[in-house]
Amino acid sequence: MGRSLPLEILCRAQKVAEQAEVFWVSSQETPVDFEANKLKQIQNKESTSVALRIFRGGRIGYSAASGPDGAGKKGSPSPNLSLRGRGILRDLLDMAVETAQFGSPASFTFPSLKDYPEVSIFDSQVEKMPMEEMIELGNQLIARVRKYAPDILCDVRVTKGTGSVQIVNSQGGEASYAKSFFSLSLEGILIQDTDMLFVDDSESSCCLPDKLDVVADRVIRQLELAKENAAVSGVKLLP
Repeated sequence: MGRSLPLEILCRAQKVAEQAEVFWVSSQETPVDFEANKLKQIQNKESTSVALRIFRGGRIGYSAASGPDGAGKKGSPSPNLSLRGRGILRDLLDMAVETAQFGSPASFTFPSLKDYPEVSIFDSQVEKMPMEEMIELGNQLIARVRKYAPDILCDVRVTKGTGSVQIVNSQGGEASYAKSFFSLSLEGILIQDTDMLFVDDSESSCCLPDKLDVVADRVIRQLELAKENAAVSGVKLLP
């Protein structure tokens, strides 16, 4: 087609509407999951979402799609179509035109091109982090907590990902940015006699944290605080 899909959608929308706006989001995510102290699964996820907003006949029309496996029914108040195939262009336009008949009055104008401050939320080191390091990190978190509490069962998730966001409109307005994200989460259950103790903590950022074992340290602190059982008085216990 010679142009990006968001611009292609915008170009076609301008032929049936007074004004139009396209919002596009794509992301790639790799979660590594541990369950009961052992590696359970590794996944690679990709998703894309697009939203089209138009002014037609003085009213606002809207449609949206998500993929790769999104599906919806034509005529739905919140259309959610599949991104597979170029039929998305026709479907998005049809949905937006149909909903404009019942939309709110278009009492504003989309913004023109402006300069926006750049916010640094992309860390290339997140994208480059090997899968082997993510697995090793999960094992290290579990080992660190089990060194303090050998009988604890830990569930850990280590996730890295990147994404991009783009918005364009018929008034010349355009903005885009890339982002990265990295997260650690740890949940643990410790059973002693008839007592069950649940602990958990997490950390997330757009870049790699300086101290990767901070989550394990905070969970260990929770375990330390829970070492002493508190006595309950003046309360009737259930049988």
